[in-house]
Amino acid sequence: MRRVLPVLLIGMLTAVGCQKSSPQGGAPAAGSKEAFTIQVPATAVSVKQGDTDQVSIGIKRGGDFSNDVKVELMLPPGVTATPASFTFQGGTADQKVTLAVSADAAPGTHVVKVNAMPTAGQATSAQFDVSVKAKS
Repeated sequence: MRRVLPVLLIGMLTAVGCQKSSPQGGAPAAGSKEAFTIQVPATAVSVKQGDTDQVSIGIKRGGDFSNDVKVELMLPPGVTATPASFTFQGGTADQKVTLAVSADAAPGTHVVKVNAMPTAGQATSAQFDVSVKAKS
């Protein structure tokens, strides 16, 4: 039992630490199943100047929420995304996005805002950090 507990704890922290959620969108009443949240990286994404990295943007739907949700990324100067906008349809739960940092992007930590607008109901947003590292 002593060996199992630390392994379980590390597994739980790893699973929980991968993504963070937005406030609810859609019909965000307490206990509503007609709501959704957007999932973004929980920790800063580190990218060197001139390089790329891939992130995952997800959607978690309440049991009764089936609307399409349009997603747009608001990016800092020197950072581009492919795709920069997309739509989560019915059964779609995950979208891979490639972040490209230009060779002259300012080093430091920058915010990427992810706006999510359902076809009906309340919009929501989440954000994550991109840590731009100087190319060595």
